[in-house]
Amino acid sequence: DRHLREARSGMARVLAFIVLCPAALGAFAPASAPASRRAVASAASPLAPRMVAAQDVYEAYLQQETPVRQKIKDLGPAAAKGGSTALVAAAAAVGYVLMPSSRIAVNAVGAAATGALGLVGRKKIDEERREAASTAAAALLKRGLSAVTADEIASLAPAFGVDKPRYQKQLSELFLYYLSACLEGKQVLPAELSELLQLKELLGMSAAQVGNQVYAAGRALYSRHRAYLESDVESEPLAADAQALLSKYIFLAERLFAKDESEEGYRYESLRAQRLFGLSPADWSDRAEAVAVPFYAGTLDKAVLQAVPATAAQLGGMRDSLGVSEATAAQLHRDIFAKKASALLSPDLGSAAALTPEDRAALDGVTELLGLGQPEATEVVAELTAPLYAQSLSEALGALDAAGDAAGCAPLVSGLATRQQQLGMGADAAAEALRGAVRGSAAEKLGEACKALRVQDSAGAGSSPRPP
Repeated sequence: DRHLREARSGMARVLAFIVLCPAALGAFAPASAPASRRAVASAASPLAPRMVAAQDVYEAYLQQETPVRQKIKDLGPAAAKGGSTALVAAAAAVGYVLMPSSRIAVNAVGAAATGALGLVGRKKIDEERREAASTAAAALLKRGLSAVTADEIASLAPAFGVDKPRYQKQLSELFLYYLSACLEGKQVLPAELSELLQLKELLGMSAAQVGNQVYAAGRALYSRHRAYLESDVESEPLAADAQALLSKYIFLAERLFAKDESEEGYRYESLRAQRLFGLSPADWSDRAEAVAVPFYAGTLDKAVLQAVPATAAQLGGMRDSLGVSEATAAQLHRDIFAKKASALLSPDLGSAAALTPEDRAALDGVTELLGLGQPEATEVVAELTAPLYAQSLSEALGALDAAGDAAGCAPLVSGLATRQQQLGMGADAAAEALRGAVRGSAAEKLGEACKALRVQDSAGAGSSPRPP
């Protein structure tokens, strides 16, 4: 009986330890939402990061992690694995000591009970160790995307004992976390797209995995701003902001989808996102390009007007990365070439406007940079120089009329030839301008003659006697 009472008393203390132990093991429980939900929830949270730099975004991610995952990440997976193994033995030893009995069998009961609890604790630690793989990956990304390699990130899976499908899911959530942070602000920055594309490669994500995360981000965006996205009053500030965010999402999504080498895959992901927001393929494409055009136009401005060094290949690469169509790019190239030609010519100077040999050489270089055909470049310049040459022709014909004879014709012809060279006009363009000026002058004189004849006829009719 005495031994039975000792056993019961000891078991009570062991059970009390078991009851109290989960409170200690609670430190291993996540302090926030599970990783699978946290990335999506962050987009709707006012506390979600608003930075566009990956370093800042993943620093915010790490601050939300549990202390245990932070510690496992700091100590390394090997230390965590060793600690979980030692936990079972330590728990059994505690149970053996807490069981006050002289009988080995009774002490063994306590050891077995706490040893079982140790197994539960080890499972929790092992689970936290596997979850900490994403924490370690975020810590690498926090260093900067250029400071980490895809191999470094991939090596975390075996180190933390995570199977490939689970680890890829964790990495996909890290991608979604950054994409959601980008969609917290309506301003579009090329650096965001660049980091998203770089992040996709570092995390080893397939096109389908990227598509799923982009769709998840779209659903979160639609859920947050549905009332304003469906509003007919786009002039309202909140509705305008929602539309700006949607345009930003469309641009980023389109560029990410475009990396899919499969035409079928690209079409599937695009249509899925378009249906989410009730957009037609044409509307989707137009909105994506509308976001891209200002960036490409700005690059052309720097390369052409500000003479920032650039090559045709670089312009082509940027055009492709932004998704600017060939037709739109061709019009932008023509417009910027016209601005450059106008800046060199200075038409506002009138008769003093001219293109020097250096100016013409500069225009030839711009023509090559933009990939314009020579006929198109000549046509653009002619649109600027033709009115100036026509003005010179008009003045020459007026001077010729005032002279009343052909004696002063030679100097006028010489002056026109000089003006033609100053404007860089070809012989054909100059001849066409001359024909137009002569026709205009002749039409004007013919009109004046006809008017004079009508006046004369009217006067003659008024003074003639009536017939008998």
